[in-house]
Amino acid sequence: MTRTSHQPHPLARAQALDTWAVARERAIEKLVHETEALEEHNLTKDAAYLAISRLRESVRRERAEAAALRATWDRCRKSERTWEWS
Repeated sequence: MTRTSHQPHPLARAQALDTWAVARERAIEKLVHETEALEEHNLTKDAAYLAISRLRESVRRERAEAAALRATWDRCRKSERTWEWS
């Protein structure tokens, strides 16, 4: 039995990328507003650190969610294979 690698359907990947891009755009808009508010009070350096920390937190959260989804997918595939051989 040959094991094949399953890649997501191109349309599913495109949809995921569109969703990700929309989320990034929302995050950018939010950071712009927060940065402008801080800059009005001459807190430019604080604004930069805020932007960096928010982006790092988003990356951490998204990677954790992706890892959890992959783990769930792997468990489902293993249980399907076990069921097929029963």
